[in-house]
Amino acid sequence: MTADERRAPRTPLNTVDAAILEFAERWAPFGGGHEFIFPEFGIRIDEFYDRLGHILNQIDPQHRRSALTDAVRRNYPFWRPTS
Repeated sequence: MTADERRAPRTPLNTVDAAILEFAERWAPFGGGHEFIFPEFGIRIDEFYDRLGHILNQIDPQHRRSALTDAVRRNYPFWRPTS
């Protein structure tokens, strides 16, 4: 296994999942950008964090950004990372 393969997500992200992850990373330092979730994705805040938690569980645990993981826990406290 190459270093690039180890850095890659466990499964490829589709474009919507990639957009959710990028949005969460961009807004995590500013409280999550809750007012922009519905206009951007057409889903409720709880659905967004449920989906984001699922996305984060697909990413290799070594490569999850702790700040993003902490932001998800703050905004969606029921999520627990796998592995």
